[in-house]
Amino acid sequence: MFPFKSQFSLEELHEFNDLLTGIVRGEAGLVEGLQAAVEGTHPRLSRTLQKLVRDLELGSSLSESIAHQSDVFPEQYREVIAAGEQGGDILGTILETYGNYIQQLFTLRQRLGRAMMYPLLVMFTAYMLFLFVGRMTVRGYLAFDEASRLQPNQIVQFMDSIYATAWIWGWIPPLILFAAWFSWLRSNDGRSLNLSGGASLMRLVPGVTNILRLHRLANFTEMMSMMISRHVPYGEALRISAAATGDASLIGMSQAPTDQHLQEAVLPPFLAWLIQSGQGQSDVSRPLYHAGQLYRRKAELLTEWLKLLAPLVFLFLVGGGATLMYVLTVFLPFVNLLDQLS
Repeated sequence: MFPFKSQFSLEELHEFNDLLTGIVRGEAGLVEGLQAAVEGTHPRLSRTLQKLVRDLELGSSLSESIAHQSDVFPEQYREVIAAGEQGGDILGTILETYGNYIQQLFTLRQRLGRAMMYPLLVMFTAYMLFLFVGRMTVRGYLAFDEASRLQPNQIVQFMDSIYATAWIWGWIPPLILFAAWFSWLRSNDGRSLNLSGGASLMRLVPGVTNILRLHRLANFTEMMSMMISRHVPYGEALRISAAATGDASLIGMSQAPTDQHLQEAVLPPFLAWLIQSGQGQSDVSRPLYHAGQLYRRKAELLTEWLKLLAPLVFLFLVGGGATLMYVLTVFLPFVNLLDQLS
């Protein structure tokens, strides 16, 4: 557990969601099931379950009980629970689908973290060499030029002027790296569900936003398909499915699925056509289900590509920066020195 963290981490949220899904799917009494799970969980989750049990025994609904612990459960998860309760007996399915999304996000974070670890270590090492060894090298060139009465190299003089103020700016890059690392660790909670807070760093990685968007579309279409097949009214199925994703654009579209709102939600053309067809009372449950499977496969394929390419891209950027620093501090001055000696 990271210090000073209040909300559940993604691992804790997934653990709670799996527990709740098992209770709901098993058709056991909610209070009895949560009470029985108190003894077999770690202290923080145990305290959370005890508070839920007390609220449920006082007559609160599950969504109300979870809302009372807003410091633990992210807002998006509370909306998912509320949407599931409105849909009758589909809460278990919604919890299972959303649990898959949490697991996918957690796995993506792990892969990105591993992909960035080595490049960040290389970057920090290269910066330290640039800061200390580079300064010694520049001073050595200047001393040699002065002793040999050679014309000082302009690049070396420029680098020396930069190093002269290193006590002012030298601590800033490590501080930025530390702040980014700290923010990344702190974001391993509900903020990752919509890439807010420190998790917004993930938006800087090409493809991540699209991957999570595809996962949300898959959840949305699969839930709609399931509810329509169970004869839930179309408008209600659309609204509940959108709310269960926690995606603001999908939720806004579900309130008024006009052409304009479908375009504002940036839906794939095929999905927009299916939603419009469903309003005409067409049976779109099977096409929606297959569309969801398609979006999920696309997301998984992009995740595999990201797993392969992210380390290469990071290393290319870091290696390019390290090479540039080496050229500025060593190679160009050395070439100039040889030119003057010749």
